[in-house]
Amino acid sequence: PSIHCFNYAVAMMLGLDFNKMTEEQGFLWLEREELVDAAAAARARASQRQWDDSIDQLLAFKEEHGHCRVPVSFPGLGRWVHRQRVLFRKGKLNEDRKQQLEAIGFVWAPFDEQWSLMFDQLLD
Repeated sequence: PSIHCFNYAVAMMLGLDFNKMTEEQGFLWLEREELVDAAAAARARASQRQWDDSIDQLLAFKEEHGHCRVPVSFPGLGRWVHRQRVLFRKGKLNEDRKQQLEAIGFVWAPFDEQWSLMFDQLLD
């Protein structure tokens, strides 16, 4: 059964009759701080799911293309990859996530890498 979390003050503002809304019916009454904490935990879980899904997409891209240099124009994944690079440059990317990306061969500066590859080919 679904659980619906409410705060008494919010329920009163909405005109809900909380005498009829019991835990057996799937209603859980929380203090404001608990409600805020529950919402934060739900956002964290959603963020982690989105991160995991994006990592899976990046791994599939790497499997197909042999690298992690996803173009920004690549549907869905391109914008996510760009966002990770921006967060990294600003020093706002979580260290665990940074290490996870580096472990699969993520490139932080794809143009620099491409330039070096082309330069090496020119020297050969």
